[in-house]
Amino acid sequence: MTLYWLVLVLVGIAVGTLSELAHDEETTSRAADLSAIASNLMVYRNALSEYAQTHSGITGPVPDSALSLPNWYVRMQGVSGYVSAGISYTYYPSPAAGLVNELSVLSGASVAVGFAKNGRLVTPNQGVTNISIPSPVPEGSAVAYR
Repeated sequence: MTLYWLVLVLVGIAVGTLSELAHDEETTSRAADLSAIASNLMVYRNALSEYAQTHSGITGPVPDSALSLPNWYVRMQGVSGYVSAGISYTYYPSPAAGLVNELSVLSGASVAVGFAKNGRLVTPNQGVTNISIPSPVPEGSAVAYR
């Protein structure tokens, strides 16, 4: 009977350890996904910003072919942009928890990174800003403004 309990305890420990390892792997994977999306968005933002500054009379979405994107760059599904009067708004609708914070880290805690709420940019560091977000940018989107 003692052997039975010993085996049962060892199986319990093994299951607990495997469960913890799976949880750690999932957490690492989620963090990598957020980092990949944030990096992809920032590369796109830089190209869109350059375009907006040199084409200040354009308003609306811009085709990728008009942007000076690196040859290696492939825009992730969901990463989008909009320009208006020389200003660019790169966004990711329905961001996962943590994406705006990851963007903030990548941008050096810039006040030009946050999420769209009620037509305004809300940043992790300053809250609601005076930066207006155009209506084509969906409510709740992670936004990098420039």
